[in-house]
Amino acid sequence: LERVEGIDFARKVEMGIRKDRYKAMVPQVTAPLRLKGRVHADDARAARAHTTRRLKFPLPGPMTIIDTLADSYYGDRVKMAFAF
Repeated sequence: LERVEGIDFARKVEMGIRKDRYKAMVPQVTAPLRLKGRVHADDARAARAHTTRRLKFPLPGPMTIIDTLADSYYGDRVKMAFAF
């Protein structure tokens, strides 16, 4: 998520995760979410320099991302989810 604008990693807040099963300190969404660039471009370039095989990248799903961000901007988790 470091390539997504609108997320403040410096001012984390405590939030219940997975329907409040546990608490965690999470970054806040403080502005509109926008991609600053390709998420895995540098990693893909480095990996391709070491292999000719197909690459696989594990990606977090939308639910995991939304569940681990505090919404201080949109006021609605569904709106925040569709911003991605």
